[in-house]
Amino acid sequence: MYYLHHKQLGSEPNTVAPILKSKLSNYPFISRALDGRILFVGEGNLSFSLSIAGSIGRFYSDIVATTYEKPAALSIDAKRNAYALQKSGASVFHDIDCTKLDQIFPDVGFDTIVFQFPNVGSRQPKYGRNPNHHLLTRFLRSSHGCLNPDGEVAITIVNRPHYEGAFDVDNAAQKSEFDYPEEFKFEPKRFSGYSHVNTNDENESALSRFRSFRTWVFRSRI
Repeated sequence: MYYLHHKQLGSEPNTVAPILKSKLSNYPFISRALDGRILFVGEGNLSFSLSIAGSIGRFYSDIVATTYEKPAALSIDAKRNAYALQKSGASVFHDIDCTKLDQIFPDVGFDTIVFQFPNVGSRQPKYGRNPNHHLLTRFLRSSHGCLNPDGEVAITIVNRPHYEGAFDVDNAAQKSEFDYPEEFKFEPKRFSGYSHVNTNDENESALSRFRSFRTWVFRSRI
Protein backbone atom coordinates (compact mmCIF):
# COMPACT_ATOMS: atom_id res chain seq x y z
CA MET A 1 0.00 0.00 0.00
CA TYR A 2 1.21 3.47 -0.84
CA TYR A 3 0.14 6.85 0.49
CA LEU A 4 -1.00 10.12 -0.99
CA HIS A 5 -0.47 13.35 0.91
CA HIS A 6 -3.68 14.94 2.12
CA LYS A 7 -2.27 18.27 0.91
CA GLN A 8 -2.79 17.00 -2.61
CA LEU A 9 -6.44 16.38 -1.78
CA GLY A 10 -6.98 19.87 -0.40
CA SER A 11 -6.85 18.78 3.26
CA GLU A 12 -4.51 19.57 6.10
CA PRO A 13 -0.76 18.98 5.55
CA ASN A 14 1.42 16.44 7.35
CA THR A 15 -1.26 13.72 7.27
CA VAL A 16 -1.60 10.84 4.85
CA ALA A 17 -4.49 8.95 3.36
CA PRO A 18 -4.07 5.38 2.12
CA ILE A 19 -4.76 4.65 -1.52
CA LEU A 20 -4.70 1.29 -3.20
CA LYS A 21 -2.02 0.85 -5.80
CA SER A 22 -0.47 -2.40 -6.91
CA LYS A 23 2.97 -0.98 -7.63
CA LEU A 24 4.75 2.17 -8.66
CA SER A 25 5.60 2.70 -12.31
CA ASN A 26 9.02 3.55 -13.72
CA TYR A 27 9.72 7.13 -14.71
CA PRO A 28 10.04 7.35 -18.54
CA PHE A 29 13.55 8.81 -18.77
CA ILE A 30 14.05 7.64 -22.35
CA SER A 31 10.70 8.97 -23.56
CA ARG A 32 11.42 12.31 -21.91
CA ALA A 33 14.75 12.48 -23.72
CA LEU A 34 13.09 11.65 -27.04
CA ASP A 35 10.33 14.22 -26.60
CA GLY A 36 12.36 17.29 -25.63
CA ARG A 37 15.55 18.84 -24.37
CA ILE A 38 16.94 17.11 -21.29
CA LEU A 39 19.61 18.24 -18.82
CA PHE A 40 21.55 15.90 -16.55
CA VAL A 41 23.33 17.45 -13.55
CA GLY A 42 25.82 16.03 -11.06
CA GLU A 43 26.56 13.17 -13.44
CA GLY A 44 29.81 11.98 -11.87
CA ASN A 45 31.06 9.43 -14.41
CA LEU A 46 28.40 10.39 -16.98
CA SER A 47 27.24 6.79 -17.32
CA PHE A 48 23.54 7.50 -16.77
CA SER A 49 23.26 10.16 -19.46
CA LEU A 50 25.31 7.95 -21.78
CA SER A 51 22.93 5.05 -21.14
CA ILE A 52 19.96 7.25 -22.07
CA ALA A 53 21.74 8.49 -25.20
CA GLY A 54 22.57 4.90 -26.17
CA SER A 55 18.96 3.83 -25.70
CA ILE A 56 17.82 6.52 -28.11
CA GLY A 57 20.03 4.92 -30.71
CA ARG A 58 20.67 7.87 -32.99
CA PHE A 59 22.60 11.12 -33.23
CA TYR A 60 20.95 13.33 -30.67
CA SER A 61 21.70 16.96 -29.86
CA ASP A 62 19.05 17.71 -27.22
CA ILE A 63 20.94 15.96 -24.41
CA VAL A 64 23.04 18.18 -22.14
CA ALA A 65 25.13 16.31 -19.56
CA THR A 66 27.07 18.06 -16.79
CA THR A 67 29.40 17.17 -13.95
CA TYR A 68 30.19 19.05 -10.77
CA GLU A 69 33.85 18.07 -11.14
CA LYS A 70 36.32 20.21 -13.03
CA PRO A 71 37.87 18.60 -16.15
CA ALA A 72 41.15 17.87 -14.34
CA ALA A 73 39.30 15.95 -11.63
CA LEU A 74 37.38 13.63 -13.97
CA SER A 75 37.92 9.90 -13.68
CA ILE A 76 39.08 7.85 -16.63
CA ASP A 77 35.56 6.48 -17.02
CA ALA A 78 34.08 9.97 -16.96
CA LYS A 79 36.46 11.17 -19.68
CA ARG A 80 35.67 8.12 -21.80
CA ASN A 81 31.93 8.60 -21.36
CA ALA A 82 32.16 12.33 -22.07
CA TYR A 83 33.82 11.55 -25.38
CA ALA A 84 31.15 8.99 -26.26
CA LEU A 85 28.37 11.46 -25.41
CA GLN A 86 29.88 14.19 -27.54
CA LYS A 87 30.33 11.73 -30.38
CA SER A 88 26.60 10.95 -30.15
CA GLY A 89 25.76 14.64 -30.54
CA ALA A 90 25.19 15.51 -26.88
CA SER A 91 26.71 18.53 -25.16
CA VAL A 92 28.93 17.96 -22.12
CA PHE A 93 29.96 20.59 -19.58
CA HIS A 94 32.06 20.35 -16.43
CA ASP A 95 32.40 22.40 -13.23
CA ILE A 96 28.64 23.04 -13.20
CA ASP A 97 26.97 23.99 -9.92
CA CYS A 98 23.42 22.61 -9.96
CA THR A 99 22.26 25.37 -7.59
CA LYS A 100 23.07 28.00 -10.22
CA LEU A 101 21.41 26.54 -13.31
CA ASP A 102 19.36 29.69 -13.89
CA GLN A 103 22.61 31.63 -14.20
CA ILE A 104 24.44 29.05 -16.30
CA PHE A 105 21.58 28.28 -18.73
CA PRO A 106 19.46 31.47 -18.61
CA ASP A 107 18.28 31.28 -22.21
CA VAL A 108 17.84 27.52 -22.52
CA GLY A 109 14.44 25.90 -21.99
CA PHE A 110 14.72 22.31 -20.77
CA ASP A 111 11.78 19.93 -20.76
CA THR A 112 13.39 17.63 -18.21
CA ILE A 113 16.15 18.13 -15.64
CA VAL A 114 17.60 14.99 -14.03
CA PHE A 115 19.68 14.65 -10.87
CA GLN A 116 20.66 11.09 -9.93
CA PHE A 117 21.45 10.49 -6.27
CA PRO A 118 22.29 14.00 -5.07
CA ASN A 119 24.42 13.88 -1.93
CA VAL A 120 26.57 16.54 -0.31
CA GLY A 121 28.56 13.87 1.53
CA SER A 122 27.87 15.36 4.97
CA ARG A 123 25.29 14.88 7.72
CA GLN A 124 26.32 17.95 9.68
CA PRO A 125 23.11 19.97 10.16
CA LYS A 126 22.95 23.44 8.67
CA TYR A 127 20.33 25.88 9.96
CA GLY A 128 18.79 22.95 11.78
CA ARG A 129 18.26 20.86 8.64
CA ASN A 130 20.14 18.10 6.85
CA PRO A 131 22.41 19.70 4.19
CA ASN A 132 20.89 17.47 1.52
CA HIS A 133 17.55 19.20 2.07
CA HIS A 134 19.22 22.56 1.45
CA LEU A 135 20.92 21.19 -1.68
CA LEU A 136 17.62 19.92 -3.09
CA THR A 137 15.81 23.17 -2.31
CA ARG A 138 18.49 25.33 -3.93
CA PHE A 139 18.64 22.99 -6.92
CA LEU A 140 14.87 23.15 -7.44
CA ARG A 141 14.83 26.93 -7.16
CA SER A 142 17.60 27.28 -9.74
CA SER A 143 15.76 24.89 -12.09
CA HIS A 144 12.85 27.31 -12.48
CA GLY A 145 14.89 29.73 -14.56
CA CYS A 146 15.73 27.21 -17.27
CA LEU A 147 12.74 24.85 -17.19
CA ASN A 148 9.96 25.08 -19.76
CA PRO A 149 6.49 25.84 -18.33
CA ASP A 150 5.37 22.21 -18.61
CA GLY A 151 8.79 20.80 -17.76
CA GLU A 152 9.70 18.27 -15.08
CA VAL A 153 12.53 17.82 -12.60
CA ALA A 154 13.43 14.24 -11.64
CA ILE A 155 15.68 13.27 -8.75
CA THR A 156 16.50 9.74 -7.64
CA ILE A 157 17.37 8.82 -4.06
CA VAL A 158 17.68 5.69 -1.95
CA ASN A 159 14.30 4.36 -0.81
CA ARG A 160 14.88 4.41 2.94
CA PRO A 161 13.30 6.53 5.69
CA HIS A 162 16.64 8.12 6.52
CA TYR A 163 17.12 9.43 2.98
CA GLU A 164 13.53 10.56 2.58
CA GLY A 165 13.85 12.43 5.86
CA ALA A 166 17.20 13.92 4.89
CA PHE A 167 15.89 15.37 1.63
CA ASP A 168 12.31 16.06 2.80
CA VAL A 169 11.14 16.30 -0.80
CA ASP A 170 7.66 17.65 0.03
CA ASN A 171 9.02 20.58 2.01
CA ALA A 172 11.67 21.31 -0.62
CA ALA A 173 8.95 21.41 -3.30
CA GLN A 174 6.83 23.77 -1.25
CA LYS A 175 9.77 26.13 -0.71
CA SER A 176 10.60 26.08 -4.42
CA GLU A 177 7.14 26.70 -5.93
CA PHE A 178 6.73 23.16 -7.20
CA ASP A 179 3.74 20.89 -6.69
CA TYR A 180 4.14 17.98 -4.30
CA PRO A 181 6.33 15.46 -6.15
CA GLU A 182 5.09 12.27 -7.73
CA GLU A 183 6.85 9.04 -6.77
CA PHE A 184 8.20 6.45 -9.21
CA LYS A 185 10.32 3.37 -8.67
CA PHE A 186 13.85 3.29 -10.07
CA GLU A 187 15.46 0.08 -11.30
CA PRO A 188 19.15 0.57 -12.22
CA LYS A 189 19.29 -2.67 -14.23
CA ARG A 190 17.00 -1.08 -16.82
CA PHE A 191 19.86 1.23 -17.86
CA SER A 192 22.66 -0.56 -19.64
CA GLY A 193 26.13 0.56 -18.61
CA TYR A 194 24.95 2.67 -15.69
CA SER A 195 27.33 2.61 -12.72
CA HIS A 196 26.71 5.23 -10.07
CA VAL A 197 29.65 6.64 -8.07
CA ASN A 198 29.57 8.89 -5.04
CA THR A 199 30.80 12.44 -5.44
CA ASN A 200 33.28 12.22 -2.58
CA ASP A 201 34.39 8.61 -3.02
CA GLU A 202 34.56 6.85 -6.39
CA ASN A 203 34.78 3.50 -4.61
CA GLU A 204 31.37 4.00 -2.98
CA SER A 205 28.07 3.54 -4.80
CA ALA A 206 24.45 3.72 -3.72
CA LEU A 207 23.70 0.94 -6.20
CA SER A 208 26.01 -1.52 -4.44
CA ARG A 209 24.94 -0.62 -0.89
CA PHE A 210 21.16 -0.51 -1.38
CA ARG A 211 18.51 -2.35 -3.38
CA SER A 212 15.49 -0.03 -3.45
CA PHE A 213 15.33 3.43 -5.01
CA ARG A 214 12.76 6.08 -5.85
CA THR A 215 12.58 8.81 -8.48
CA TRP A 216 10.68 11.90 -7.35
CA VAL A 217 9.25 14.11 -10.10
CA PHE A 218 8.55 17.80 -9.55
CA ARG A 219 6.31 19.98 -11.71
CA SER A 220 5.99 23.73 -11.31
CA ARG A 221 2.77 25.04 -9.76
CA ILE A 222 3.07 28.43 -11.50
